[in-house]
Amino acid sequence: MNLCTHYRQLRNLLSSTDKNIVVHPYRDALHFFDLAIGADSEESIPLPYAPTAIDAGYGYVAVAGQRGMAMVKALGSDWSATVKTGLGMNNSIGISKHTTGHPVRLTVCNNDHSMSVFTLPSMERIVNHSMPAAINQSKLIMGDHNGMEKLIYCLVIATVSPDGRRMLAASDDGHVYIYQLSQNNEYSQVAALKVTQLKDTAALACAWNHNATLFAVTCGDGTVVVYDALTLERRTTLGSIEPRKTRNAPRAIQFSKGPLDLLAYTEHVSLVNIVDVRTFETRQVIRLGPADIDSHIAGLDFSADGQSLLVALESDLVELPIDTSARRQFGSGRVHMF
Repeated sequence: MNLCTHYRQLRNLLSSTDKNIVVHPYRDALHFFDLAIGADSEESIPLPYAPTAIDAGYGYVAVAGQRGMAMVKALGSDWSATVKTGLGMNNSIGISKHTTGHPVRLTVCNNDHSMSVFTLPSMERIVNHSMPAAINQSKLIMGDHNGMEKLIYCLVIATVSPDGRRMLAASDDGHVYIYQLSQNNEYSQVAALKVTQLKDTAALACAWNHNATLFAVTCGDGTVVVYDALTLERRTTLGSIEPRKTRNAPRAIQFSKGPLDLLAYTEHVSLVNIVDVRTFETRQVIRLGPADIDSHIAGLDFSADGQSLLVALESDLVELPIDTSARRQFGSGRVHMF
């Protein structure tokens, strides 16, 4: 097993922690890459299946797989659990915390249109929600993340906001669904935004900015739409650089940690876009690899200290340093071999 991405619509096989440790799958195990020394640590977690998505946070690491398989393990102890969430492939998996005093939650989106939420470590299923279409990625707004940073991307994706009160779900039907999270574990849909008007075009990935004032959604038509989180109005629409329609879908997206205001997203192959979201007028496009070769990208995340952007290729980790004053990438990136 390596970071092969040829048959994945979404790219969420990379997650960074507060200590600049990058969690990634390689061969038949989950490894922890230390950016300070440029190598994997001695610690690894055996994987019983090829992962479709991973996430780390709040002292746990979670791995999604085919046929509804999901696994979660506590970091620093022997506790682990496995669960079958649905009949299809699990498109995304995410670890979040709702509000202070509530247990950590595990959210899994399955290709059978279901979204399951479990409490950790009890593994009690508190939500089993049927979606109108497969969810590629879901994202929640988080509050205190206890120093752990997260990266979630998948075929249908859900993500929680930084305040733990809202969740995005990017869907195969081209919509992004917005949910309000209540104190009694109710997920109430408050909006459904049609991100793309093209028929049979999916919303692929989504992300919140660090203070939950903006969120962004990527589409299979090569566009990225940024919304105002309060008014739900479109702030801007960004595009891909790659001219080939079969290679231009932006499949991974992430806002920088505060106080920087950057948005980074990868195209299907080779290209990484970095946008200054203060005005959306400045964008830098970085090509990874030779111009005549397609380099498949497995995921991206900003480092915990905000000093670099991390991009996973199939066998390498590229670390792109960021000039924090100019809010762009300068110089050549460092390439770490997995």
